[in-house]
Amino acid sequence: WEWDLDGDDITDSNEQDPTWIYTEVGSYTVSFTVDFGDEQITETKENFIIVEPVAINDQNIQPAENHLYNYPNPFSLKQDSITEIKFSLKQKGFVQINIYNAKGQKIKTLIKKEFEAGFFSTFWNGKNEKGKNVQSGVYFYKLNIDGREVAKKMLILE
Repeated sequence: WEWDLDGDDITDSNEQDPTWIYTEVGSYTVSFTVDFGDEQITETKENFIIVEPVAINDQNIQPAENHLYNYPNPFSLKQDSITEIKFSLKQKGFVQINIYNAKGQKIKTLIKKEFEAGFFSTFWNGKNEKGKNVQSGVYFYKLNIDGREVAKKMLILE
């Protein structure tokens, strides 16, 4: 057994049932080769593994204000890069983070759940709700906390 679990053409495992941890948001192509001695079979699955963004609690310190920013900004879809959206909550609340295009149309919901006060981050890979890359241009990301909104803009380059 030869497994390439992250699409880099390097064998990652020789086990029959491997385990692999994906640390980056993205779509991964998986291929495996089985050698029967006189015959070798290789199978490849394009974008077989999809790792979605997850919110992470950075610290247990309560911030004095609600903040929102992303990095890198701008970011490029050509390099399969992602942008990290960091936000802080001064108190517990229901949080929603959405991405909008320049026309104000909602492109993607990243987060929709309750959070404790603290510092958090999530990631966006430049894909819409259907998993398709968005066009280059200006986008807005909005943090809604119990009905109060904070909005920032970001630029996506081709």
